[in-house]
Order: sequence, then structure tokens, then C-alpha cells
Amino acid sequence: ASALGRGPAILSSFLSVALTAFFFVPEYLSFELANTEYVVTLVVMLVVSTLISGLTARLRYQATVARQQERQANALFEMSQNLTGRYSLDALLDEAARQISRIFEGQAAILLPDAEARLILRAGDPIADYDVTEKIVAGWVFRHGHLAGAGTGTLPNVRGIYLPLKSSRQVIGVLRLEPHSHEGRLDSESLRLLEALANQVALAIEREELVTQARAGQLQVEAEKMRNILLSTVSHDLRTPLTVIAGAASSLLEEEGRLDGATRHEFVQTIYEEAKRLDRVVHNLLEMSRLQSGELKLNTEWHVLEEVIGCALAQLEGQLHDRPVSISLPADLPLVKLDVLLMERVFVNLLENAAKHTPAGAPIDIVCRVEGKTLQVEVADRGPGLLPGQEEKIFEKFYQAWPGRTRGAGLGLTICRSVIEAHGGRIWAENRPGGGAVFRFNLPLAEESPLDEYLPDEAAHPAH
Repeated sequence: ASALGRGPAILSSFLSVALTAFFFVPEYLSFELANTEYVVTLVVMLVVSTLISGLTARLRYQATVARQQERQANALFEMSQNLTGRYSLDALLDEAARQISRIFEGQAAILLPDAEARLILRAGDPIADYDVTEKIVAGWVFRHGHLAGAGTGTLPNVRGIYLPLKSSRQVIGVLRLEPHSHEGRLDSESLRLLEALANQVALAIEREELVTQARAGQLQVEAEKMRNILLSTVSHDLRTPLTVIAGAASSLLEEEGRLDGATRHEFVQTIYEEAKRLDRVVHNLLEMSRLQSGELKLNTEWHVLEEVIGCALAQLEGQLHDRPVSISLPADLPLVKLDVLLMERVFVNLLENAAKHTPAGAPIDIVCRVEGKTLQVEVADRGPGLLPGQEEKIFEKFYQAWPGRTRGAGLGLTICRSVIEAHGGRIWAENRPGGGAVFRFNLPLAEESPLDEYLPDEAAHPAH
């Protein structure tokens, strides 16, 4: 009964009772029974053996069902675990197709609609281009949301079994399975397992789509928030220099005949400096736009770092005229391969930030040193320094350490970090012993340069 089932077991019970009556019960070698007691005994034996055969066959069936349920539970659990660990829709679909192919020993495919509602293969084994019937069945299942294909009552004259992938709202795709055995057919238990796995795949796809939509919504909210911050911050930075320029220009026009040369020169100087300030604000906005769009491309060449620093100082001559700047460069400083325009912007932003927070007459120090295969640069000031916890925040977009005290959109240090990291370096900030803040960044030095070393006239250069 445990091996062949109930029918053979009952047959063997009858045969065993008949053989016992023939060989071991008088009259021997005959089916005639000499005593009625033997009849009762044989009947009891037949009933008992029949009952035992039935119980054994039932236990065998229950064990088979338990094994099938265990197989289904394990398959569902494994599918759930594997789909949960995937962080993209393509990886999720590939894993689902692979698992279903392994469980049913066949070829699985997942078809999802494109923008024009046409089913396209997203994972698994493709349907042959010449097999139009298979594609027609897949389209029918997607439109009607019903099971079809081999071994079913709907469109059975194809090789594959097609199941709709149903989300909570609609059919979102089709699962195709072409088993290698059983003439392309699945028994009822296997079909139920396949339907359960298809439901899991559909739920996982829906969950991934909802996560993607939520992420896109969050990005849209953040973009709107940043746009509002940008407008409120930048409008002030643009309005202030424009107001100063308009005021100075108006005074020149209205009082042209009554102004002496010194006063006219002062107005012209004011217009020039505010125009340069406005240019730096616009330049930072353009750089930030390039960084966010991913269009930042380095145009690296060999340059003398002292010349890069000098160009930055020349741009800020008006802001730094009452703040002494000291520069210390090593005598053996090599040429550095960098994007000169972007690195010049880094120095401009760091020096302008130091000038904003440094009182008149306080020094600003620029120190460069070579440490192994790395160039380390620091820009230090004697301003109020950084509050605890601001060391990382100051590099965030639109963040201002002392809002209201200084002009600025809060983009300069963000641009510095992006440019330094694009060069393979790192930038950080910390408080300076004795007061003030120091901004340090490092850049990797190339193994070889066009010149073995660059030797300036003096190891330490005088203040500018």
C-alpha cells in the first residue's frame, strides 16, 4: 500500500487470504473449508488486511500532499526572499524568471507592456520571432486577464503556459512557462504553485513601481523646495549689486558736472566691483547647474599652482585689499594636472568665503605642502570659526553658517566639494587653533610630470 497504492494492496489482501485457505486450512490444496470457524478467521483476516491497506494508502497520500505543500511553501519563501533583496526592476524580473525556470525545470519569461501597450520581453527566455501563435496567446492573456496555453481549457495548442500578472488595480504583464517534461502540461498542484508564484511576482513589480513613483515624487518635492530656496536666496544676491550699480550710475548721470575726479573714480570703481560680484554669483549658478545635470567634464592639463592662486587673488583684489594674504609654497612643488578654470573657481570661492567672515586687517593664509603622492592645500582665516556640527553641513547646497550676516547663496563651498571630488580629492573644514576656520583639500599627484620638479624663486612667498 505504501509503494503501489490502495488497489494493489486490496488485491494482495484477497490473494493472501485465498492462498492461506488453499495451502494451510483443511481441506488442504482445496478451497473447501472443513470448519465454519476457518471461514470467520479468513473473513476477519481479509477485513483487517483491507483496512490496513486503506490506512496505509491514506498515509501515503497525506505524505505526498505534505511534501507538495512543503515544496510550495519553500518555493514561495525562497521567491519572496530573493525578490525582496532586489533593488531594481530589471534585477527583480531576472531573479523571478530564473527561480521559476529552476522550480519547474522549464523556460520562463516575463513580458511587460511598453509605452504603446505592446508586450516586450523583460526577463527570461525569448519567444521565437516566427512563433506568431505564442505571441497572440500572450496578448490575449494580457487583455483578458485569464490563464491560457498548454494544458488549459483556453487556447491549448501552444507550447507555453501563460498566466496574467495582476496587481491590485490591473493586469501589468504576462508570465510564460514552457516545461521541458510532461508534454508541456502541469498537474493541478504545480499549476496552483505557478499561480501563487505569478501573484508574488506581480506584487513585487507593483511594489517596485510604487517605490519608484514615491522616489520620483520625493525628488520633485525636493526640487521644488530647492527652487524656492534658490529664488529667495539668489534674488537678494542679484538685487543687491544691481541696486548699488544703478545707484552709482544714476549719481554719475545726474551729478556729472558737479563731481570731482576722485568721486567719479569712486563711483566707477563701485560699479566695477559690484559687476564682478554679480558675475561671480551668476558663474556659481551656472557651475551648480552643470554639476546637477552631470555635464561637468574636466579639461585637465599641467599647471603651476602658484599661477592658479594668483589668478584667483586678482579676481578678488577689491575684497581682499584690506586683508593681508600670505602664501606658503614648497620649493619642490611639482606641476599639478588639473582643470585650471574649475580649480581657479575653488580658490575664488574659498578666499571669498574667508573674506566674508574675516574682519578688516585679519590675515588669510594659504599653505600648500606635498605629502607622499598627495598635494594638500589649506585656506585659513581668523573669523568666528565653525559651530559644532557645521563641519559637513557647510558643504550642502544653500547652507549658510551665519545666515543674515553675510551675502551669498550658499553655493560656493558646494561647488568646491564637487570640483575637488571630480579631481579625485577630498575637502573638509575644521576650526583653527587660536580662532578662525581652516579649509583643507587634497589632490592626487601624477606619477610623472612634464618637468621633474618646479622650483620657484622663493620657498615662501611674501604676502599679497
